[in-house]
Amino acid sequence: METKKHKGHFLHRFLIGFFSILLGFLIFWLLGFLLNDIENTPSISYQQVEEETIGKAKLGELERIQNQLREIAFSVQNQQQRQNILKQSTQNSQQTMNQLLELQKLNIQKGIKTTESERNSFLESQKIFLDNQKQFQDLNSEITKLNEKQQSLEQAQNEIQKELKNERKVIQKKYDSILSEHNFKLAGLKIAILLPFLLLALFFFLKKRDTIYVKMIYAFGIAVFAKFAFVMHDHFPTKYIKYILIVAAIGVVIRALIYLLKMLSKPKKDWLLKQYRESYEKFLCPTCDFPIRRGALKFLTKKGSKPLVKTEFENSAKDEPYNCPSCGENLYEECENCNKVRASLLPFCEHCGTNTNFRVSANV
Repeated sequence: METKKHKGHFLHRFLIGFFSILLGFLIFWLLGFLLNDIENTPSISYQQVEEETIGKAKLGELERIQNQLREIAFSVQNQQQRQNILKQSTQNSQQTMNQLLELQKLNIQKGIKTTESERNSFLESQKIFLDNQKQFQDLNSEITKLNEKQQSLEQAQNEIQKELKNERKVIQKKYDSILSEHNFKLAGLKIAILLPFLLLALFFFLKKRDTIYVKMIYAFGIAVFAKFAFVMHDHFPTKYIKYILIVAAIGVVIRALIYLLKMLSKPKKDWLLKQYRESYEKFLCPTCDFPIRRGALKFLTKKGSKPLVKTEFENSAKDEPYNCPSCGENLYEECENCNKVRASLLPFCEHCGTNTNFRVSANV
Protein backbone atom coordinates (compact mmCIF):
# COMPACT_ATOMS: atom_id res chain seq x y z
CA MET A 1 0.00 0.00 0.00
CA GLU A 2 1.22 3.51 -0.80
CA THR A 3 2.67 5.36 2.18
CA LYS A 4 1.96 8.99 2.85
CA LYS A 5 4.84 11.32 2.08
CA HIS A 6 5.09 14.64 3.88
CA LYS A 7 5.92 17.36 1.38
CA GLY A 8 7.14 19.79 4.00
CA HIS A 9 7.35 23.58 3.85
CA PHE A 10 8.09 25.29 0.53
CA LEU A 11 11.40 26.68 1.84
CA HIS A 12 12.39 23.20 2.98
CA ARG A 13 11.60 21.71 -0.44
CA PHE A 14 13.42 24.58 -2.16
CA LEU A 15 16.56 24.06 -0.07
CA ILE A 16 16.51 20.32 -0.77
CA GLY A 17 16.30 20.99 -4.50
CA PHE A 18 18.97 23.71 -4.36
CA PHE A 19 21.47 21.61 -2.42
CA SER A 20 20.77 18.60 -4.65
CA ILE A 21 21.69 20.68 -7.72
CA LEU A 22 24.73 22.06 -5.89
CA LEU A 23 25.78 18.52 -4.98
CA GLY A 24 25.57 17.53 -8.65
CA PHE A 25 27.78 20.45 -9.72
CA LEU A 26 30.33 19.73 -6.99
CA ILE A 27 30.57 16.06 -7.98
CA PHE A 28 30.91 17.11 -11.64
CA TRP A 29 33.77 19.50 -10.76
CA LEU A 30 35.47 16.92 -8.54
CA LEU A 31 35.46 14.39 -11.37
CA GLY A 32 36.70 17.13 -13.71
CA PHE A 33 39.71 17.87 -11.47
CA LEU A 34 40.50 14.17 -11.30
CA LEU A 35 40.30 13.73 -15.08
CA ASN A 36 42.33 16.90 -15.73
CA ASP A 37 45.23 15.42 -13.78
CA ILE A 38 45.08 12.43 -16.12
CA GLU A 39 44.84 14.74 -19.15
CA ASN A 40 48.13 16.39 -18.16
CA THR A 41 50.02 13.12 -18.60
CA PRO A 42 52.92 14.06 -20.95
CA SER A 43 53.09 12.61 -24.45
CA ILE A 44 55.94 12.44 -26.99
CA SER A 45 56.46 15.68 -28.91
CA TYR A 46 56.73 16.15 -32.68
CA GLN A 47 60.36 17.25 -32.29
CA GLN A 48 61.24 13.99 -30.53
CA VAL A 49 59.65 11.93 -33.30
CA GLU A 50 61.48 14.04 -35.89
CA GLU A 51 64.85 13.51 -34.19
CA GLU A 52 64.26 9.77 -33.86
CA THR A 53 63.30 9.40 -37.53
CA ILE A 54 65.64 11.83 -39.31
CA GLY A 55 68.54 12.05 -36.90
CA LYS A 56 70.02 14.94 -34.98
CA ALA A 57 72.96 15.43 -37.41
CA LYS A 58 70.83 16.39 -40.39
CA LEU A 59 68.51 18.55 -38.30
CA GLY A 60 71.54 20.20 -36.69
CA GLU A 61 73.00 20.97 -40.13
CA LEU A 62 69.70 22.51 -41.24
CA GLU A 63 69.54 24.61 -38.08
CA ARG A 64 73.17 25.76 -38.57
CA ILE A 65 72.43 26.87 -42.14
CA GLN A 66 69.30 28.73 -41.03
CA ASN A 67 71.28 30.54 -38.30
CA GLN A 68 73.95 31.55 -40.83
CA LEU A 69 71.29 32.85 -43.21
CA ARG A 70 69.84 34.98 -40.43
CA GLU A 71 73.30 36.35 -39.62
CA ILE A 72 74.00 37.15 -43.29
CA ALA A 73 70.66 38.92 -43.66
CA PHE A 74 71.48 40.99 -40.57
CA SER A 75 74.98 41.83 -41.92
CA VAL A 76 73.62 42.86 -45.33
CA GLN A 77 71.11 45.13 -43.64
CA ASN A 78 73.88 46.79 -41.59
CA GLN A 79 76.10 47.29 -44.66
CA GLN A 80 73.22 48.84 -46.59
CA GLN A 81 72.57 51.23 -43.72
CA ARG A 82 76.27 52.25 -43.77
CA GLN A 83 76.03 52.76 -47.52
CA ASN A 84 73.10 55.11 -47.05
CA ILE A 85 75.10 57.15 -44.53
CA LEU A 86 78.13 57.30 -46.88
CA LYS A 87 75.90 58.23 -49.77
CA GLN A 88 74.54 61.19 -47.84
CA SER A 89 78.08 62.24 -46.79
CA THR A 90 79.34 61.94 -50.38
CA GLN A 91 76.50 64.11 -51.66
CA ASN A 92 77.32 66.76 -49.05
CA SER A 93 81.04 66.71 -49.98
CA GLN A 94 80.22 66.97 -53.67
CA GLN A 95 77.90 69.89 -53.02
CA THR A 96 80.63 71.68 -51.01
CA MET A 97 83.18 71.12 -53.81
CA ASN A 98 80.79 72.51 -56.41
CA GLN A 99 80.19 75.60 -54.33
CA LEU A 100 83.95 76.17 -53.89
CA LEU A 101 84.53 75.74 -57.63
CA GLU A 102 81.83 78.30 -58.42
CA LEU A 103 83.43 80.69 -55.95
CA GLN A 104 86.87 80.24 -57.58
CA LYS A 105 85.40 80.94 -61.03
CA LEU A 106 83.84 84.15 -59.80
CA ASN A 107 87.12 85.22 -58.17
CA ILE A 108 89.08 84.52 -61.38
CA GLN A 109 86.56 86.53 -63.41
CA LYS A 110 86.93 89.42 -60.98
CA GLY A 111 90.72 89.05 -60.85
CA ILE A 112 90.71 88.09 -57.17
CA LYS A 113 93.23 85.53 -55.92
CA THR A 114 92.00 82.38 -54.19
CA THR A 115 92.88 82.36 -50.51
CA GLU A 116 94.77 79.59 -48.74
CA SER A 117 91.74 78.65 -46.61
CA GLU A 118 89.57 78.26 -49.70
CA ARG A 119 92.14 75.97 -51.30
CA ASN A 120 92.39 73.91 -48.10
CA SER A 121 88.58 73.61 -47.86
CA PHE A 122 88.41 72.42 -51.43
CA LEU A 123 91.16 69.84 -50.90
CA GLU A 124 89.52 68.61 -47.69
CA SER A 125 86.13 68.21 -49.40
CA GLN A 126 87.80 66.41 -52.27
CA LYS A 127 89.56 64.03 -49.85
CA ILE A 128 86.29 63.27 -48.01
CA PHE A 129 84.52 62.66 -51.31
CA LEU A 130 87.19 60.22 -52.52
CA ASP A 131 87.32 58.40 -49.16
CA ASN A 132 83.56 58.00 -49.16
CA GLN A 133 83.63 56.67 -52.71
CA LYS A 134 86.25 54.11 -51.73
CA GLN A 135 84.32 53.02 -48.62
CA PHE A 136 81.11 52.77 -50.66
CA GLN A 137 82.85 50.48 -53.16
CA ASP A 138 84.29 48.36 -50.33
CA LEU A 139 80.81 47.97 -48.85
CA ASN A 140 79.47 46.96 -52.25
CA SER A 141 82.14 44.27 -52.45
CA GLU A 142 81.25 42.98 -48.99
CA ILE A 143 77.53 42.93 -49.80
CA THR A 144 78.26 41.04 -53.01
CA LYS A 145 80.27 38.42 -51.10
CA LEU A 146 77.52 38.10 -48.51
CA ASN A 147 74.90 37.66 -51.25
CA GLU A 148 76.97 34.94 -52.88
CA LYS A 149 77.35 33.17 -49.55
CA GLN A 150 73.62 33.57 -48.91
CA GLN A 151 72.78 32.01 -52.27
CA SER A 152 75.10 29.09 -51.54
CA LEU A 153 73.54 28.51 -48.12
CA GLU A 154 70.00 28.79 -49.52
CA GLN A 155 70.86 26.18 -52.12
CA ALA A 156 72.16 23.86 -49.40
CA GLN A 157 69.04 24.56 -47.32
CA ASN A 158 66.76 23.74 -50.25
CA GLU A 159 68.57 20.46 -50.85
CA ILE A 160 68.19 19.42 -47.20
CA GLN A 161 64.53 20.50 -47.10
CA LYS A 162 63.88 18.57 -50.30
CA GLU A 163 65.31 15.46 -48.65
CA LEU A 164 63.25 16.07 -45.52
CA LYS A 165 59.99 16.76 -47.37
CA ASN A 166 59.14 13.12 -48.00
CA GLU A 167 60.51 12.07 -44.62
CA ARG A 168 58.27 14.60 -42.85
CA LYS A 169 55.18 12.98 -44.35
CA VAL A 170 56.23 9.73 -42.70
CA ILE A 171 57.03 11.63 -39.49
CA GLN A 172 53.59 13.28 -39.45
CA LYS A 173 51.84 9.92 -39.90
CA LYS A 174 53.96 8.38 -37.17
CA TYR A 175 53.31 11.31 -34.83
CA ASP A 176 49.55 11.22 -35.51
CA SER A 177 49.52 7.49 -34.79
CA ILE A 178 51.42 7.95 -31.50
CA LEU A 179 49.17 10.87 -30.50
CA SER A 180 46.02 8.89 -31.33
CA GLU A 181 47.28 5.94 -29.29
CA HIS A 182 48.06 8.28 -26.39
CA ASN A 183 44.57 9.79 -26.55
CA PHE A 184 42.95 6.34 -26.55
CA LYS A 185 45.03 5.40 -23.51
CA LEU A 186 43.87 8.56 -21.76
CA ALA A 187 40.26 7.81 -22.72
CA GLY A 188 40.58 4.24 -21.44
CA LEU A 189 42.07 5.44 -18.17
CA LYS A 190 39.33 8.06 -17.73
CA ILE A 191 36.58 5.53 -18.48
CA ALA A 192 38.21 3.04 -16.07
CA ILE A 193 37.99 5.71 -13.36
CA LEU A 194 34.44 6.79 -14.21
CA LEU A 195 33.01 3.29 -14.68
CA PRO A 196 32.91 2.39 -10.95
CA PHE A 197 31.14 5.69 -10.24
CA LEU A 198 28.69 4.97 -13.07
CA LEU A 199 27.96 1.47 -11.78
CA LEU A 200 27.58 2.83 -8.26
CA ALA A 201 25.07 5.43 -9.51
CA LEU A 202 23.16 2.69 -11.36
CA PHE A 203 23.12 0.50 -8.24
CA PHE A 204 21.77 3.33 -6.07
CA PHE A 205 19.15 4.16 -8.71
CA LEU A 206 17.88 0.59 -8.92
CA LYS A 207 17.99 -0.14 -5.19
CA LYS A 208 17.41 3.17 -3.44
CA ARG A 209 15.31 5.31 -5.78
CA ASP A 210 12.20 4.83 -3.62
CA THR A 211 13.93 6.15 -0.49
CA ILE A 212 14.15 9.69 0.86
CA TYR A 213 17.63 10.02 -0.66
CA VAL A 214 16.36 9.87 -4.24
CA LYS A 215 17.37 13.49 -5.04
CA MET A 216 20.94 12.82 -3.91
CA ILE A 217 20.99 9.71 -6.10
CA TYR A 218 19.75 11.71 -9.10
CA ALA A 219 22.34 14.45 -8.51
CA PHE A 220 25.16 11.91 -8.25
CA GLY A 221 23.99 9.91 -11.28
CA ILE A 222 23.45 12.93 -13.56
CA ALA A 223 26.88 14.38 -12.66
CA VAL A 224 28.68 11.10 -13.37
CA PHE A 225 26.75 10.45 -16.59
CA ALA A 226 27.39 14.01 -17.85
CA LYS A 227 31.14 13.70 -17.21
CA PHE A 228 31.15 10.28 -18.91
CA ALA A 229 29.39 11.79 -21.95
CA PHE A 230 31.98 14.60 -22.15
CA VAL A 231 34.83 12.07 -22.07
CA MET A 232 33.21 10.08 -24.89
CA HIS A 233 32.73 13.25 -26.95
CA ASP A 234 36.32 14.47 -26.41
CA HIS A 235 38.17 11.22 -27.15
CA PHE A 236 36.07 9.26 -29.62
CA PRO A 237 35.22 10.23 -33.23
CA THR A 238 31.67 11.26 -34.01
CA LYS A 239 31.15 8.25 -36.28
CA TYR A 240 31.73 5.95 -33.29
CA ILE A 241 29.71 8.03 -30.84
CA LYS A 242 26.56 7.81 -32.97
CA TYR A 243 26.68 3.99 -32.83
CA ILE A 244 27.23 4.08 -29.07
CA LEU A 245 24.29 6.46 -28.62
CA ILE A 246 22.03 4.34 -30.84
CA VAL A 247 22.93 1.14 -28.95
CA ALA A 248 22.39 2.93 -25.63
CA ALA A 249 19.03 4.29 -26.83
CA ILE A 250 17.96 0.82 -27.97
CA GLY A 251 18.93 -0.55 -24.55
CA VAL A 252 16.89 2.15 -22.78
CA VAL A 253 13.84 1.52 -25.00
CA ILE A 254 14.04 -2.25 -24.47
CA ARG A 255 14.38 -1.74 -20.71
CA ALA A 256 11.36 0.60 -20.70
CA LEU A 257 9.27 -1.87 -22.72
CA ILE A 258 10.19 -4.73 -20.38
CA TYR A 259 9.28 -2.58 -17.38
CA LEU A 260 5.91 -1.58 -18.89
CA LEU A 261 5.08 -5.15 -19.92
CA LYS A 262 5.92 -6.41 -16.42
CA MET A 263 3.82 -3.64 -14.91
CA LEU A 264 0.93 -4.62 -17.16
CA SER A 265 1.14 -8.32 -16.34
CA LYS A 266 2.03 -7.92 -12.64
CA PRO A 267 1.30 -4.33 -11.67
CA LYS A 268 2.55 -2.93 -8.38
CA LYS A 269 0.02 -2.15 -5.65
CA ASP A 270 0.91 1.55 -5.59
CA TRP A 271 0.31 1.82 -9.32
CA LEU A 272 -2.96 -0.13 -9.05
CA LEU A 273 -4.17 2.03 -6.18
CA LYS A 274 -3.55 5.17 -8.23
CA GLN A 275 -5.47 3.66 -11.15
CA TYR A 276 -8.37 2.63 -8.87
CA ARG A 277 -8.61 6.11 -7.34
CA GLU A 278 -8.76 7.76 -10.76
CA SER A 279 -11.39 5.30 -12.01
CA TYR A 280 -13.65 5.75 -8.94
CA GLU A 281 -13.30 9.51 -9.30
CA LYS A 282 -14.53 9.27 -12.91
CA PHE A 283 -17.27 6.72 -12.01
CA LEU A 284 -15.69 4.04 -14.19
CA CYS A 285 -14.97 0.41 -13.43
CA PRO A 286 -11.21 0.17 -12.61
CA THR A 287 -11.04 -3.17 -14.40
CA CYS A 288 -12.93 -2.65 -17.68
CA ASP A 289 -13.74 1.11 -17.74
CA PHE A 290 -17.48 0.42 -17.93
CA PRO A 291 -19.51 3.33 -16.42
CA ILE A 292 -20.60 2.83 -12.82
CA ARG A 293 -24.39 3.12 -12.58
CA ARG A 294 -25.29 2.67 -8.92
CA GLY A 295 -27.71 4.69 -6.88
CA ALA A 296 -28.56 7.96 -8.57
CA LEU A 297 -25.95 7.35 -11.28
CA LYS A 298 -28.10 4.69 -12.93
CA PHE A 299 -30.51 7.43 -14.05
CA LEU A 300 -27.77 9.25 -15.99
CA THR A 301 -27.83 8.86 -19.75
CA LYS A 302 -25.36 9.72 -22.49
CA LYS A 303 -23.54 13.01 -22.81
CA GLY A 304 -25.86 15.91 -23.47
CA SER A 305 -28.66 14.92 -21.11
CA LYS A 306 -29.86 17.33 -18.49
CA PRO A 307 -28.42 16.94 -14.98
CA LEU A 308 -30.71 15.37 -12.40
CA VAL A 309 -32.16 17.39 -9.56
CA LYS A 310 -31.98 15.92 -6.06
CA THR A 311 -35.77 15.44 -5.79
CA GLU A 312 -35.78 13.32 -8.95
CA PHE A 313 -33.61 10.55 -7.48
CA GLU A 314 -33.91 11.11 -3.73
CA ASN A 315 -36.03 8.02 -3.19
CA SER A 316 -34.04 5.81 -5.57
CA ALA A 317 -30.55 6.70 -4.34
CA LYS A 318 -30.33 3.85 -1.88
CA ASP A 319 -26.71 2.91 -1.15
CA GLU A 320 -26.13 -0.82 -1.63
CA PRO A 321 -23.36 -3.18 -2.80
CA TYR A 322 -22.60 -3.03 -6.49
CA ASN A 323 -20.92 -5.25 -9.07
CA CYS A 324 -19.83 -4.15 -12.54
CA PRO A 325 -22.38 -5.51 -15.04
CA SER A 326 -19.66 -5.76 -17.70
CA CYS A 327 -16.87 -7.73 -15.96
CA GLY A 328 -18.53 -8.75 -12.69
CA GLU A 329 -15.97 -6.99 -10.48
CA ASN A 330 -17.18 -6.22 -6.94
CA LEU A 331 -16.88 -2.42 -6.76
CA TYR A 332 -18.90 -1.57 -3.62
CA GLU A 333 -19.39 -3.70 -0.51
CA GLU A 334 -20.43 -3.38 3.13
CA CYS A 335 -17.81 -2.18 5.58
CA GLU A 336 -17.02 -4.76 8.25
CA ASN A 337 -16.80 -2.04 10.88
CA CYS A 338 -19.76 0.30 10.23
CA ASN A 339 -21.83 -1.90 7.85
CA LYS A 340 -22.13 0.96 5.38
CA VAL A 341 -21.33 0.61 1.71
CA ARG A 342 -17.75 1.49 0.79
CA ALA A 343 -15.53 1.24 -2.31
CA SER A 344 -14.20 -2.30 -2.22
CA LEU A 345 -11.00 -1.60 -4.20
CA LEU A 346 -9.85 1.34 -2.03
CA PRO A 347 -8.11 0.86 1.33
CA PHE A 348 -10.23 3.16 3.56
CA CYS A 349 -13.93 3.34 4.33
CA GLU A 350 -15.34 6.75 3.48
CA HIS A 351 -17.74 6.62 6.46
CA CYS A 352 -15.66 5.37 9.40
CA GLY A 353 -12.11 5.57 7.98
CA THR A 354 -11.36 1.93 8.75
CA ASN A 355 -8.26 0.69 6.98
CA THR A 356 -8.66 -2.75 5.46
CA ASN A 357 -6.15 -4.80 3.55
CA PHE A 358 -5.81 -3.42 0.05
CA ARG A 359 -7.53 -5.87 -2.31
CA VAL A 360 -6.33 -6.33 -5.87
CA SER A 361 -9.01 -6.86 -8.47
CA ALA A 362 -9.60 -10.50 -9.29
CA ASN A 363 -9.57 -9.65 -13.00
CA VAL A 364 -6.04 -8.19 -12.95
